[in-house]
Amino acid sequence: MPAFINKILGLKSVIGRRLIIYILLFSLVITFIGTSLQLYLDYDRNLKSIHNIFEQVESSYLQSITNSLWVTDDELLRIQLEGILRLPNMQFIEIRKGAKVLQAVGSPQSENIIEKTIPLIYAYNGRDVHLGELHVVASLKGVYARIFDRVMVILRIQTITIFLVSLFIIIIFYQLVGRHIISLASFTKSMHFETMDQQLTLDRKPKTKKPDELDQLVISFNQMRKNLVLDITKLKHAEETLQKSNSLLSSILESPDNIIMFAMDTNYNYLSFNKAHAREMKAIYDIDIELGKNISSFISNEEDLSKAHINYKRVLNGERFIEIQEYGEADNRFWYELIFNPILDAFHHVTGFTVFVSNITEQKKLNKELTKHREHLEKLVAEKTLDLRKTVSLMAGREIRMAELKEIIKKLRVQLQENKLNPIVDDPLVNDEFIDAGNLAMEIDNDQKK
Repeated sequence: MPAFINKILGLKSVIGRRLIIYILLFSLVITFIGTSLQLYLDYDRNLKSIHNIFEQVESSYLQSITNSLWVTDDELLRIQLEGILRLPNMQFIEIRKGAKVLQAVGSPQSENIIEKTIPLIYAYNGRDVHLGELHVVASLKGVYARIFDRVMVILRIQTITIFLVSLFIIIIFYQLVGRHIISLASFTKSMHFETMDQQLTLDRKPKTKKPDELDQLVISFNQMRKNLVLDITKLKHAEETLQKSNSLLSSILESPDNIIMFAMDTNYNYLSFNKAHAREMKAIYDIDIELGKNISSFISNEEDLSKAHINYKRVLNGERFIEIQEYGEADNRFWYELIFNPILDAFHHVTGFTVFVSNITEQKKLNKELTKHREHLEKLVAEKTLDLRKTVSLMAGREIRMAELKEIIKKLRVQLQENKLNPIVDDPLVNDEFIDAGNLAMEIDNDQKK
């Protein structure tokens, strides 16, 4: 049974115990403030009641006491004083004149009292005669006793109320929240990467229409679990990529002298470099570079520094590009090819960049020679093409003239067969055609010689 009660109340839960303590402390503070206010009001009400009794004595008993004192009726005077003594909280009443006590009832005390002195004046023949004073003393012991009893009653009622309310709040809290927090803690504690595919579920009916805070917590936790799986997968992939990059970087750092390589972070501090780059910086700037050194600490040329910053900003924005840079003048000119690549972390954030530099001067010179040869060849081809076109044109003209000669010869043969005459002697027209045929034959012969 105690274990069941502890489970129901959530007393094993640290939060449950703290909640009980906080509820009790807050309830005690509220009870103390409320009780103090009630006690103050009761005390003030009792004091007003005592002052009302004093006013009642003055308005109801004073005249009769004055008359009894005037006629010196001690028995009646004593009865009147004892009547006043019976009033609530009255402790001691006396009539005195100066230092002399004329009548006294009750038991005098000096602590926890309220007292009032009322003069006794009798009107005789139009003048006031001072007979003495009525001294009334009220005790506060009864007031304190009633207040104490009320305190005890309030404390009992409030204690029971606080206990029941706290018990009810703890039960409701445990049933609605506490046990689900314990389930969440147990699930989180037993969670491993191999069990990431298991979803968190609580022993409660989910609110399909309007999810409450616990439903939102479960949804967020399961989403976080999925994100963790993705992030872990990305980290593993990034780790593999990093290992490959480290291997590649190691091989680059041991690369041949004709390849220059260096890497920098986002603040332009060296992350790594190979021997060829260190040797080049020593030759150009006469400095010894080292890891962590900033580029602005040794490049004082504003033009070079500005140009470097422009390229570095481009690559830090995630851009990959190739740039050809040219140095020197006239015959003493050098060309370099720079390959800029950003360095990305597992979440594709740029953390730095690498630069690969290759001396392509020989390649540039070779390209220039190849360009000259290509231009020379193109010139030769153009000249030969022109000669060929002329030859083709001549051959085409000769073919046309041959065709014309054949046509003339054909006509002559026909005429000879029809006339059977000597063309040169008998027919002038035929003679002209023979002359034309001879001229064509001479032209064709000249073209062939050409």
